[in-house]
Amino acid sequence: MDADDPNVCSDERALEAKGAPRRSQVAGVALMLACTTSFTAMAAISKLMGARASTFEKLFWRSAVSATCILLSKLWFGGIDAGSFWPRNRKLVLLRGLCGHLSYVAYLESLELLPLAIAVLLSKIYPLTAAIFGWIFLGEPLHRTRIAAILVSLGGVALVARPDPG
Repeated sequence: MDADDPNVCSDERALEAKGAPRRSQVAGVALMLACTTSFTAMAAISKLMGARASTFEKLFWRSAVSATCILLSKLWFGGIDAGSFWPRNRKLVLLRGLCGHLSYVAYLESLELLPLAIAVLLSKIYPLTAAIFGWIFLGEPLHRTRIAAILVSLGGVALVARPDPG
């Protein structure tokens, strides 16, 4: 941490000197817990809806609510200008959107086919694929310990996700 950083107050410096986490780290953990809780609640609601709404209806309404929230946030926090909605690298943003769409369709379908706990657990293995994709596409190092961790994690997933024998 930079002692001259104007974004860090003296209280945070004193806490960090004592080994306590910075407020931003605590806030980050709290936000991630809120994210996980909200995502799990959304999965449970989707499972409760079952066949009363198709995967694409669920996806449509999630997207409609998200788009409304984004527009309201833009209005609240600084207004809407045409340039703020056009990304610099449109091809990558479109590819990201397509990947997001396909992943969410697969996620909603898996909620229909699997118990909630297993579906949510399996949705959380993306750090494993991120490490592999980072190595393949971004040239990030993949050391022996990380490879071993990936294999052990996949073994754990296989134990949890295996179908009941009866």
